[in-house]
Amino acid sequence: MLEPDAVAAGEGWRADPADATRERWWDGVAWTEFTRDAPRPVEGPARRIPVRETFHRPPDPDTRAVAWIAWSPGWVTFGLLPLALLGLASALASLLVPVTAGLVVVVLAALAVRDRRQLYDRGFPRRPALAWMLLGPVGYLAARWRAIGEGRAHLVLCVVLLVLIGGGVFLYQAITLGIGALAELQGTEV
Repeated sequence: MLEPDAVAAGEGWRADPADATRERWWDGVAWTEFTRDAPRPVEGPARRIPVRETFHRPPDPDTRAVAWIAWSPGWVTFGLLPLALLGLASALASLLVPVTAGLVVVVLAALAVRDRRQLYDRGFPRRPALAWMLLGPVGYLAARWRAIGEGRAHLVLCVVLLVLIGGGVFLYQAITLGIGALAELQGTEV
């Protein structure tokens, strides 16, 4: 569906290769899904009246809410980490961890509602169901990517953050257990 003329030229309306009565938007790289009726040829000496063309730009799927959802493993980890460390020393602080985790769930659900509303306002007819947030940010971002066809970078970012944080926790536990095992072998306490 590529045209040599369209490839050489910049973005703009070009004759649709699939339908001669329509024009399709060429974004400079590939054909888009946006089409319009082709202008009719003028017969005879008619005066051409300039018509202001409306520019059809595809809606932007990136919302602030989806950025917060994608970065949520980072801000949740670093938000809960001090509380978890305090929980080791205090019974009261250990109660704050589940309360804070519950607040995080509520905040993520509110962000998903906001993201859905912003996608609707920007003209996306399909949006992910709010129930996907029950599977966490990865579930919602995967459903969002499937629903609107864009946003894979947010999903990849969230998964990479989860892998890095999980790897860090695993490494911390391995080092802590290793030091404890070495101290036990030597018969001393650390």
